[in-house]
Amino acid sequence: MRDQITKLIKEEEGAIGSIIILILIPILVYILISAPNLARYQRATNTVLQNAVDYAVKDAATMVDEESQALGEPRIDYAKAKERFLESLAYNINAYSEEGSSFEDVEYSLLIYNGDDKYKGYDGGKIASYAFFTKDDSVITNSIDGFPVKLGITEDGITDKLYETDINVSVDRPFVLAVVKARIVSILDKKSNNEGNDKEGVYVTRWSLGEIRVRKVDD
Repeated sequence: MRDQITKLIKEEEGAIGSIIILILIPILVYILISAPNLARYQRATNTVLQNAVDYAVKDAATMVDEESQALGEPRIDYAKAKERFLESLAYNINAYSEEGSSFEDVEYSLLIYNGDDKYKGYDGGKIASYAFFTKDDSVITNSIDGFPVKLGITEDGITDKLYETDINVSVDRPFVLAVVKARIVSILDKKSNNEGNDKEGVYVTRWSLGEIRVRKVDD
């Protein structure tokens, strides 16, 4: 009787071990598949989105009004700057995304700051002291001016409450500042979403600052 019980226990232990192995196999397979995706996420976080934001801000900052530049006091045309920023951002996100991944749910905060109302109403009102845009909102005004201006960068955008963040910028010339937040999605995530699952992915935030550089000419 004792031998039969011992045999039964061993058989049950063997069965349990087999079940555990069967459970672990898909987990290990998932880990092996996920590892490259995690590396891809990291590359996209550190390189692709940052480069896209850098290029977009740089391109936007070149949208200087020609007449103001001719007068030696260049100001940024906010309408052209916004349009150029969005075009450049979309192009560079698509152009430099890692193979097998892409960005979705892109949100942005874009500030075009000229710092004064010298050209108030000039050139069809396309030059303003302060022009701020998000995907769903905009604020354009000449009531905010002065240099230097100090601003903070958060996960969700731009703030003048410097105590809310450790990332601060101080600028003393016309500039473009942008914060972009996006969701990195892999091919596997897309396949899962097509099957009706909730959206997955890693959200990342990157920011960049572009200033107008005026070359001083000696008298």
